Amino acid sequence: MNPQLSPYPTTIFFEVTNHCNLRCLRCAMHGKDAVMRRPLGHMPKSVWKAAIREIGEWPTPVSVLTHGAGEPLLHPEILDILGFCKSFANIQVGFLTNGMLLTADISKALIDMGIDWIAMSIDGIDPVWHKKLRYPSDLRRITDNLENFLRIRQLRKNIPKVLLNMVMHPEIIDQGPKFVKLWIDRVETVMLAHCRIPPSSKRWPDTPSPRQACILPYQQMVIAQDGRLLMCCEDFDCQHSPGRFPEQKLLDIWQGSFLNKIRRYHQSGKWDAIPLCRDCDSWADGLDPVIEEDKVQGIKKTVRVSQTIYEKI
Repeated sequence: MNPQLSPYPTTIFFEVTNHCNLRCLRCAMHGKDAVMRRPLGHMPKSVWKAAIREIGEWPTPVSVLTHGAGEPLLHPEILDILGFCKSFANIQVGFLTNGMLLTADISKALIDMGIDWIAMSIDGIDPVWHKKLRYPSDLRRITDNLENFLRIRQLRKNIPKVLLNMVMHPEIIDQGPKFVKLWIDRVETVMLAHCRIPPSSKRWPDTPSPRQACILPYQQMVIAQDGRLLMCCEDFDCQHSPGRFPEQKLLDIWQGSFLNKIRRYHQSGKWDAIPLCRDCDSWADGLDPVIEEDKVQGIKKTVRVSQTIYEKI
């Protein structure tokens, strides 16, 4: 694998906030063994508006994910942020939420403005285990919110797409097949993600050898809520920042010396020289997945190192 640098990032993690209303057991940002020590805050309008405007002026399609180390629906201006993204033809926008704050009014607003997708983290089908793993989450409340969202979007030609993600914690790994069966006929995508346990591990099970260059420095940009850029989505505490917006233009940071040095290390197989990369398996998600189709069930299964993705054919 020899990643090619895109003149512009294709995917941008746009962390509107790193506040969260949950304390998930194995979360590297807010869990009991969290490694994130950077200040908490909401991205100010002076940052988000200028950043989106710059991205919207790029002559290429960009996927903007308005989540990071927190719950996006906690940002008081989240609807304005999403709406501003939708005002630019080259931006596709969506976000990952824990679903606790997805009220009927918020659901209707999201659907009416035409966001492209929404993803929800739901760990299993058992309310007791769900609360233990995603404290103080309420599975029944989240399910009700999701059901209501699906009812509203049914009147809007099933837009946006809905994706569900379950982390396969050791305690609930047996619930995976039941979770897929419960939701696969009602949403576009169901994902079963392998469980990693930070901070001691950034490893995936069954990562193949030999190691190859990581695609993230070539495709992905991560903007923290305070305008600092992170080296990649694995830089939880912003310890390796290549620059800061709006003091620098996003594109200047993308094409700058810091990230180019990281790319050279990966191209030459010297990833061990980068502390963040040394024990990280995220590179493996750039490998070609294994794709299986069950025409009887009408399901396509895409197997990656980090997760298995189920979609209706």
